[in-house]
Amino acid sequence: VYGLKDVSRETKRSKANINFSVVYEDKNLLIVDKKVNVAIHSEENCLNDQVLTYLDYKKTSSFIPSSIGRIDKKTSGIVVYCKNYQTLTEFSEKQDEFEKVYQFVSDFKSLEKQEVAVRLKKDIKNEKMIANDSYGVKAKTIFWTDGMRNYAQIVTGKKHQIRATLEYLHCPIVGDTKYGGKRARRMFLHSYSITFHNLSDDFKEYNEQTFVCPPHW
Repeated sequence: VYGLKDVSRETKRSKANINFSVVYEDKNLLIVDKKVNVAIHSEENCLNDQVLTYLDYKKTSSFIPSSIGRIDKKTSGIVVYCKNYQTLTEFSEKQDEFEKVYQFVSDFKSLEKQEVAVRLKKDIKNEKMIANDSYGVKAKTIFWTDGMRNYAQIVTGKKHQIRATLEYLHCPIVGDTKYGGKRARRMFLHSYSITFHNLSDDFKEYNEQTFVCPPHW
């Protein structure tokens, strides 16, 4: 069969410089705290390469340890990696049911818990998403303030959902100049916690478990 000889060929991968922190690890999952300005993929020393280096990954099948969901390069915080195919299949199928909370800094002084629904459309020229009331994909986010900290829980996971919605609300994230935020040393958006729900019996030990990673700012 054409190409069969390449199946078992070892893929050469340069060792990455590991700069993430481990939040949790077991035989199925690796949950890491991604540093700000580290891309998930397709860049030198991206998080994917760092994780493969950490796991001392060697290709023995078509499976590669992979993340469920992604966060922006400028966003820090929790990223969940699955270490085997069964876990990746299960968690990828159920990820829309997981509770994902972000922490951010903006001009919000105090905000009662509320769900904000907008529609997002692509602004190709400016490489961003624009929130509006009329057309585009629907995005729902729950915002609230606890003490001096602002939180956002994504109900529907869309590209740049939190960033675009906060611009729409005239409360952009500090450091997020693409979405109207004032300049700062970084974009103050952090993937704060994840809670797993509705996993099958094979993974029931993870149900209702919450993993938290506070920001370092």
